Amino acid sequence: MNTHDLAKAYSVNSSDVDGTCPSLSTPRGQISGGPGDGPGYLAAMTGLLRLASRLVPISAAALVFCVAPPTAARADAAPHFDPIAFFTGETEGRGRLKVMASHGKAMHVAGHGAVEADGDLVLDQTVTTAGEQAKTRRWRIRRIAPDRYAGTLTDAAGPVRLAVIGDRLRIRYRAKGGLAFAQVLTLAPGGQTARNVMKVRKLGIVVATLHETIERR
Repeated sequence: MNTHDLAKAYSVNSSDVDGTCPSLSTPRGQISGGPGDGPGYLAAMTGLLRLASRLVPISAAALVFCVAPPTAARADAAPHFDPIAFFTGETEGRGRLKVMASHGKAMHVAGHGAVEADGDLVLDQTVTTAGEQAKTRRWRIRRIAPDRYAGTLTDAAGPVRLAVIGDRLRIRYRAKGGLAFAQVLTLAPGGQTARNVMKVRKLGIVVATLHETIERR
């Protein structure tokens, strides 16, 4: 008896037998009577037992199909952002700065980072904005707790706060003129590239945005 014959006997849809989870019901053609009904009853019971013996391997196979396979660990799982490791050495950023009511300007940032004896990162950057003279700035970043950093920046009018959440680095600081800077850097798989989105607010209103891609060299 093949699987489709078995399907007919136990009301199993052919699609179930072909690979999905089968649903078994009572055999078509109920067995009537009892032990006292003679050879007909015995023949029917014998046939049912043979059918049940053939059902066992199919039921086992059905269990294999019905159990969902365990979720494998993703090979491209999001990396953890370590700003000191990422900015140590040479980095290059290219993006576009858009100030309110402007068409936006191309921006290029060349950076060189070095870790000092105390573990602090000193990051020197040269920022070139289209149509403007190049400027230099220095970051100093120190780890103060797991996934928490504090720092200084020549452009900032106070401390710089940094926090890591998985593959993201959040940076916040204030500058002169009442400007509040907020950046979110997202590390790409492989750990060699990060996407930077910066928003500058004044009195709660966004007055400038930057979209930049930063690469390790």
